[in-house]
Amino acid sequence: MERKARKYKTKAAATAAKVLRLYEESKTEGFAAKLTPTGKRGLEKLSQDLGLSMAELVEQIGRGEFELVRKAS
Repeated sequence: MERKARKYKTKAAATAAKVLRLYEESKTEGFAAKLTPTGKRGLEKLSQDLGLSMAELVEQIGRGEFELVRKAS
């Protein structure tokens, strides 16, 4: 059976529907963080390298989908 593509009025509505399919819950919790310019650039590069938005990268880290290992000093 062929699945019919849904049309959404806005990109935000399409994204929200995708999130519901991925996680079975809507993203309603806000989060803000202050970063140094270096930290922000590093997060941006990491998210680009992984093909994720920064918000989705943080979401997946929070869900334990990444194993974080601290570099030795």
